[in-house]
Amino acid sequence: MPLTILFLSLTGNLDPSILPLIFRTVLHYIILLYFAFTYFAYHHFSHLMTPVSWGKQLLGALQLLALPFASFFLPVPYTSASLLKALNRQPQSWVKTPRTKEATR
Repeated sequence: MPLTILFLSLTGNLDPSILPLIFRTVLHYIILLYFAFTYFAYHHFSHLMTPVSWGKQLLGALQLLALPFASFFLPVPYTSASLLKALNRQPQSWVKTPRTKEATR
């Protein structure tokens, strides 16, 4: 579903203006609420983190702010598996992936 939404929005076929104004406003506030919570949590727990340079702190904050984009693609494996099943191209047998041995000291 997220890939469909991404494709539709990139091709200009997804128009959020059909939603009532109150829903669009709520969606915008939820986004602001997420960024505010991320900023709050980052600074609230910053005293527990190892002190690093200003550049690394900025990089860490940017990675936290990129989490919504990562979560947008979380369902991709499940979507592709469902699509393969619908096209009858799913794997016919399950093969266990070999694991690496645990490091011993």
